[in-house]
Amino acid sequence: TVKNEDILIDIISFVKYAITEDNSELISKDEKIRKVMERIKKLNNKWSKPQEQLLKRIEAVLRGDEYITKEDFNDGQFKKTYGGAERIDKILQGKLDEIMEIIYDGILLN
Repeated sequence: TVKNEDILIDIISFVKYAITEDNSELISKDEKIRKVMERIKKLNNKWSKPQEQLLKRIEAVLRGDEYITKEDFNDGQFKKTYGGAERIDKILQGKLDEIMEIIYDGILLN
């Protein structure tokens, strides 16, 4: 199903594309996610196995829903599996806000 957030992201991407003067190409959803995950993985050279699993879960959600908010970590499978945003932030060594900024910048603003 298409959510309002998905439509908004597509509209923002299209408008940004239409008004840029450099005639840059539209970036596909897969490419945006690949770049976002690449930037996130560079935050730490040695992610632990639990951290890597959590990052893979975040990537899977991005691929399915295209966007995720910090509030999403306090609900559903993230809450059940990892204990919510506060616990996830501890697992990620205090990098959750930075990760969310990368996601916001790389998907919504790109």
